[in-house]
Amino acid sequence: MNKWLLKYFRPAYDETATFLMAVSFVLLYVADPELRQGVAGTLEFTHIPKQDGFIFMFSIILIAGFFLSIYHVFSKRNKTQPEKMAMLVFALTMNGVAAVTSGIYLLKTESGLLRMFTLWNVINGVALLYQIGLVNEDSFYDDQFNIYQICVGLIAVGILFYMCHIIFNLYWAVTFSICVCYASTISRFVSLKIGGK
Repeated sequence: MNKWLLKYFRPAYDETATFLMAVSFVLLYVADPELRQGVAGTLEFTHIPKQDGFIFMFSIILIAGFFLSIYHVFSKRNKTQPEKMAMLVFALTMNGVAAVTSGIYLLKTESGLLRMFTLWNVINGVALLYQIGLVNEDSFYDDQFNIYQICVGLIAVGILFYMCHIIFNLYWAVTFSICVCYASTISRFVSLKIGGK
């Protein structure tokens, strides 16, 4: 039973997904001052002495995963095992943070049946963050996508960002959660269809 649950909750990613997550984060970071304040506050948290070592190492891996997610979309070089792990840590962190932050916000602002789905979003986000230490490189697909497939993903994320953040003025975490959801689930299906796989 535990193995089945772990398999169900353990996601898999590819370079397009992590690239689109990185782009989504950059778009929101540039456009939303509240997110920038949140990131600054997180960086201040690293000054807590007992947490310095862990947070420093995790931050290095997370930043490496961010830059590798951008680099490997434009590179044909095969990913090494440490690179895949860094990109997986980045992807899981983005998914977990998006789910938890948007879920907590919606729990405060929504009521009724929607709260149940929002609570599930928070639980799923915590599960994703918990699995950061459990994933291995097999959770990362090593497919190489062409520039046309990447452009389709960028257009889709751009439209989602514009609709959610600019048109509907959604809270940054909700916008981020929607963009990450596309990047981590729908984008692979779209890319494979475009590529004829």
